[in-house]
Amino acid sequence: MIITGGITKVDSLPSPALGLLPAVHDATVTDFAPSVTDPTTEVTTTAPLPAPEPNSVLRITGTGTSLPAFGSWPAQRATPGQFVASDGRLWYRVRRYRQTNSFYPEVFERTLYTFAFTPVSLPLRERWSFLRDFDFRMFNNNTDAVWNVVWEIGDRSADVEPSPIGPNLQGYTWRTPLIDQQVHVTDVVARHRFEVSLYRDVGTSGEYWTGAVGRYGKTVAAPAETLPLTTEFVLRVRLSCFDTENEVPDPRGFIAYYATHPEPEILE
Repeated sequence: MIITGGITKVDSLPSPALGLLPAVHDATVTDFAPSVTDPTTEVTTTAPLPAPEPNSVLRITGTGTSLPAFGSWPAQRATPGQFVASDGRLWYRVRRYRQTNSFYPEVFERTLYTFAFTPVSLPLRERWSFLRDFDFRMFNNNTDAVWNVVWEIGDRSADVEPSPIGPNLQGYTWRTPLIDQQVHVTDVVARHRFEVSLYRDVGTSGEYWTGAVGRYGKTVAAPAETLPLTTEFVLRVRLSCFDTENEVPDPRGFIAYYATHPEPEILE
């Protein structure tokens, strides 16, 4: 279970604690078709999900399928193209991490902030800065956990056809993250400070971006591959890549996170 905000009455939390979902690594991905149509008889049969097995990952094909509820976790729906994983207890939706063999539970993917920028909101030769302290802690837990705090920029794109066309959103092209920091979550509260600043300037070759990234009070220049390529983009802050200890077969606990000492947006 995830708790957002401060906690004042720890003894009011249920006992035993609710279940957590681990990541699955180095699994062999198997395609699973929930329904199959016989080309001769045109009869469609429905295949049940296989029994949960540790370190298993399925790629859903054909039609979607329902994932049964288990303990404190409600039933889920998996659509074609999605991955589902099992730790031996239940099936749950997961997200593949880039081109790796690691799959992380979707329920622990959380977007905390999203900022949208245009040439009007961030004019030329003005700096935008954002600072946050994040507190993490677990309660009534039998495992430690890790989470990644990710700050990343997505260049916005729009459809241009059929012409004429009105304002629209096609999607985002995500840049290399400005910050991708793993944090260790235990029963002792820990604070993590992150900051990003962006500056839009113009030179002889046209407009360009510079930026700075701060972690735990230390600031460095933002690499070029992390900065926007356009003047229309978003910056999002999210939690990703949640995992628990391998040696705990039934991980449990309450996880709390809180953004503290918020600073206002600053334009200079």
